[in-house]
Amino acid sequence: MVSTMILQSTILVDFVAQYFYWVFLAILILNMTQRKHQRTAQKKRMATLYLAIAALVIYAGAELCRQYALGDGVMVAVILAVIAAVFILREHTFPFTLTCQCTGRRLDWNSILYRDDNCLPEPEPEEDPASEDEADDEDQDDEIEKSDESEDDPTR
Repeated sequence: MVSTMILQSTILVDFVAQYFYWVFLAILILNMTQRKHQRTAQKKRMATLYLAIAALVIYAGAELCRQYALGDGVMVAVILAVIAAVFILREHTFPFTLTCQCTGRRLDWNSILYRDDNCLPEPEPEEDPASEDEADDEDQDDEIEKSDESEDDPTR
């Protein structure tokens, strides 16, 4: 008696059919934003495509359950099958990490979504301000010496 009530319930089917279309579209929009970073995020772009396919399968399963008046039990089976497939292919579906592979620091959102190497971008080498001052002083000294030489030159 209880098992037939669970199989005939459609709360989960209705929820998934109503909202997973938007989840699918959000993942596809993320995938399209990754397109401009194609050189540095090819693996992550493919991962979002695989996740979008998984969301589409769950959404299609919900619509089929709704169309043929199947209960939540079938929907749970579809969701578990998709979760199992995503888990088995987790190397391809989840290349995203939150910490830098090189330094161990937390990654920013651009690195999480758009860089396959999961490392923070290399910072620009900063010159020591003291060495810049010394270089400027040497340039000024050279200019002074050149002006002194031109004054001593009798051909001028």
